[in-house]
Amino acid sequence: MSVADRDASTFADARRSAEMEALWREIRARSAPLAGYADRPFGEERAFRNHLSTFCNDDMPPVQAISETYIRLESRSVPIEIVTPAEPRAGCILFLHGGGWVAGNLRTHARMARVLANCTRFTVVSAEYRLAPEHPYPCGLDDAEACWRWLAGGGSGLVDRSGAIGVAGDSAGANLALALLLKSASVSAARADFGLLFYGVFSEAFDSPSCRAFGDGRFGLSVTALKRYRDMYLPEAADRGDMLANPLLAGDEHLRELPPLCLVGAALDPLLCDTLILADRLRRLGREPVLCVGPGMHHGFMQWSGRLKAADAAFETAGRFASAIAEGASPSRGRTGGPSVSPG
Repeated sequence: MSVADRDASTFADARRSAEMEALWREIRARSAPLAGYADRPFGEERAFRNHLSTFCNDDMPPVQAISETYIRLESRSVPIEIVTPAEPRAGCILFLHGGGWVAGNLRTHARMARVLANCTRFTVVSAEYRLAPEHPYPCGLDDAEACWRWLAGGGSGLVDRSGAIGVAGDSAGANLALALLLKSASVSAARADFGLLFYGVFSEAFDSPSCRAFGDGRFGLSVTALKRYRDMYLPEAADRGDMLANPLLAGDEHLRELPPLCLVGAALDPLLCDTLILADRLRRLGREPVLCVGPGMHHGFMQWSGRLKAADAAFETAGRFASAIAEGASPSRGRTGGPSVSPG
């Protein structure tokens, strides 16, 4: 059954895993003060959400080295954190954090960047791009592109550029990562070797089957929040028809040029259909992305590795995919294995 043929009843039996249920109770207890923040100045909501996001940063995994610096541009600087894994291989990943384009920073996703570095063994460059509503589209993407060109150009000697280079992102960061992959696909000097896209927002299909099934807020992310963040990031209606803002608008000729992709979805995520549709379209073009859907998981679950077995498994899948890339092998789903759970 294609994603387009599904309806909300397809997902009717989806339930949280026991681990996700226990964690969700903790998150709700900590986020109770957030009630009513949507009616307060947005800066207060962002500050609270960023503070809550650091809740997942306990038990930081050891890495070989961490350094913070800036990529200096003509009119601004982009803060970055360079994470060298415990057992590094040649190559690196640009990581773009989630947060609805309106929240998140190097600190909210600090643990995730470290886990990503260790599981892939690539050095990870985590970027703190500009946020909406102060800096709407395409500001965040412009910063991501500047970081990518810096990385592809050698990273000022601060990273090992001799191996494969890729782009990764979660949620809104996955949107930016896919946009960056689409934009750089035709530029040979800056082509990425691979992409890691974790539960991304790739369209404005907020009436999709997964949005109808999971978008009422019971599973964390709501369609109301998605629309609010979309409006902040894309205040100009004309921009919403740009494939770099909504990557599923890209034609087949653009998708065909993408490098190998590892796609991770969450079974209880309003955005799940975006990941499934992208995977379906790539398959119809003769491509075979690695696809992993975390059973019983909410949007954002990979920030909770160490607490959620499904998050650990998703990172293991990403690690096997990265190893296949580094070894020059085909990182197809059949080769790398890993969890691939159909939510319907």
